[in-house]
Amino acid sequence: MTESMARKQQDIDTDALVRLAATDSAALGLLYDIYYDQIFRYCICRLRFRQVAEDVTSNVFLSMAEGIKKFRGTTRGQFSAWLYSIATNTINQYLRDKTRKAKLMATVTEIHAARGTAGREDRELSWPLLHRGMLNLRPAEQTMLTLRYFQGFTSAKIAEMMDKNQNTVRVQLSRTLEKLKKILRDDFPEMKS
Repeated sequence: MTESMARKQQDIDTDALVRLAATDSAALGLLYDIYYDQIFRYCICRLRFRQVAEDVTSNVFLSMAEGIKKFRGTTRGQFSAWLYSIATNTINQYLRDKTRKAKLMATVTEIHAARGTAGREDRELSWPLLHRGMLNLRPAEQTMLTLRYFQGFTSAKIAEMMDKNQNTVRVQLSRTLEKLKKILRDDFPEMKS
């Protein structure tokens, strides 16, 4: 069998797996085996760090498993395009979340500097301060902040988890973040030294 004939046979076999994957977990597992290395390489090229790429790749395949029943494609090409789309969205979400976490920590560090603590080890002090500040929030507010900024869930997913409207979650997140900033500025007298 020539190389092109072997590749054509593999494409046909993969097309059959794609069609079966929505109802057959073994077919889904085989697709995972076929595509894992490709998706991981894509993630590591975009994210540069192995551990982060591994985590993001895992999330890609979780999303694939959750969404396979809604996938309407029937060929390897369609499946590959869909999977890379999931990977791209997952990578972009990770990068946005990383930026949001950095902004949150920058706010805490900014408050430290304003309170005259710039000479202290801000990185070690910031996490306990942030945690203490969050304890002053209502449980639902703590939950939303934790899910969004530390667990990386989207507003839509948080809305689904908390049985709320997505726009309501966005507004409440914004207000809760402002409330946390005020708590951190006002409620910790030891920060003034």
